[in-house]
Amino acid sequence: MDKINTVCTSNNQISDGLLPEIITFLDTMAERAKPFPDAKSISPAQARENAEIVRHYFTSDAPDMAKVEEFDIPYDGDFIKIRVYHPSITTASPAFFYLHGGGWVLFSLDTHDRVMREYALRSNVCVIGIDYSLAPEFKYPYQINEIVHVILWCKQHANKIGISAEKMILGGDSAGANLSTASCLKLISDGFLDTIKGLVLNYGAFDASIVNRKTASLNSDEILLTSEQMIWFWEAYLGDNKLAKEPLVSPLLAELSCLPPVFMAISEFDILLKENIAMRDKLMASKVDVEANIYQGTIHGFLESIRYGGVAEQAFQDTSAWLQHHFSSIESD
Repeated sequence: MDKINTVCTSNNQISDGLLPEIITFLDTMAERAKPFPDAKSISPAQARENAEIVRHYFTSDAPDMAKVEEFDIPYDGDFIKIRVYHPSITTASPAFFYLHGGGWVLFSLDTHDRVMREYALRSNVCVIGIDYSLAPEFKYPYQINEIVHVILWCKQHANKIGISAEKMILGGDSAGANLSTASCLKLISDGFLDTIKGLVLNYGAFDASIVNRKTASLNSDEILLTSEQMIWFWEAYLGDNKLAKEPLVSPLLAELSCLPPVFMAISEFDILLKENIAMRDKLMASKVDVEANIYQGTIHGFLESIRYGGVAEQAFQDTSAWLQHHFSSIESD
């Protein structure tokens, strides 16, 4: 059954509409980022290094796991690293593959280490982070091909990893939500119709037309993520803006009726709000089982504010409950 919720965890919102814990998160992020130049003015490698430093504070005090493993998966003459979070020592655990955000250019398994640990602990499932290649060194569709390869490798080697090959859900945030949708669509088109049992899409990027429009703003709420940054990210990922209309680039243009159930966490004050609403509406029109939560008083990337509790805590709990429900449904099939 489709569910559309507007979620507010507190009546203590301040005048600009942002929740107090989000204001604290933004202030702390700004203070930590102050010594560093704008990412667009330096090399991608330096921008990534700076981003790791800025975000390290928000990954501390993460939940302990029973076991964390890393595997190097052969691909294209090199290796793709995955990090596997086991909240408990079990065999044949359901698996939740997670793709970090960062505009296809920034961030890593380390910047999203706490996010993945939170999902593992609260859902009691194995979370697998995929260290996909970054733009502009690697461009579309390289990342999608990597992710599909990793998922099929993990399915083939499920016993080695300790997961169930029949119980796999894919998700991510921002660019990671885009890649999750595209990778699921490619798996389906390649004949692996029932490999991914669900999608978790956190404040995703679903419409690349901004690289052609070059508008001043997608909407009025350019907080933490700006339209100028999104143009830079899209151009780094695509190289050729003519690719913007390809369905695996802009899932809003794809045929979506083949997708499994979807959970969406949407930020109220986010330049991607409109395309998230449009994605939700298209999924529903395509008869996909959707649960979509719009979290009031939040910004793009708000899950990283989990150390402050509040709305991020609620979002993790909501998503984990959804994961548990859908994995249980798979077990009963």
